[in-house]
Amino acid sequence: MYDHLTMAELNDGIVSGEISLEMLPKHLQTAWYAWEPEPIDLTVYALANDEHRREFLAQYCWQGESVLLVAVAHIWGSLAEPRQARCTRMGQACGAGGKGKMALVRMLRQLLAECLEYPPMPRPDQFDSLEAWHQASMQAFAAEAQREQDLYARYAAILDGRPDPAEPAATATVITGPWQQP
Repeated sequence: MYDHLTMAELNDGIVSGEISLEMLPKHLQTAWYAWEPEPIDLTVYALANDEHRREFLAQYCWQGESVLLVAVAHIWGSLAEPRQARCTRMGQACGAGGKGKMALVRMLRQLLAECLEYPPMPRPDQFDSLEAWHQASMQAFAAEAQREQDLYARYAAILDGRPDPAEPAATATVITGPWQQP
């Protein structure tokens, strides 16, 4: 019944609730458990756009250190001149230091390390009931999701030449950018 679907289509059906795992034959269940979606190509993100910068950083953290050089090359290639000075400033703004591309490497490694710092989750033995533990766990998950979004916003602002996400984007024309115009 579902053999004609690709793994991506099968996954979409399961995620949406249209397909139940119990409805699947054993061979498709096994194939779905082993399946991983193709990683998103980081170079599809237009880094001049704040939403794209945030998603770029989230995808970098999701894919990890294996795409570090791709991420650095994409940032470097998207920046307007003076690239080296801009990257050095980014490294300084986040506290990672470095000069030029090395500042990008250090900044992205620092972002990944910060992203992987999870606070401890509530333990069931700390609560009187399953419901209380569930509520505390859901609050912890929500707080962690917000922490990640704040982290991406902070680093997206740094990529944009702003050390603080609340600070508006630069409008001076002495040095335009920081992004190349398409």
